[in-house]
Amino acid sequence: MTLVPVTRSISLDEKELHEDFLRSSGPGGQNVKTLCVNADVTISLTLAAPPEKSVLQC
Repeated sequence: MTLVPVTRSISLDEKELHEDFLRSSGPGGQNVKTLCVNADVTISLTLAAPPEKSVLQC
């Protein structure tokens, strides 16, 4: 299990995350349409473990 740190007290299992890298649409400057310039990260709540009580007591 590889954990991705979010804050000092919160980490997510990388299996809970899904990343998409997208190209920009429409007019733009140099390399905008040729490079993936948008990163979209989604957290799967169905795969995520419930938070610990210490996290809920912020």
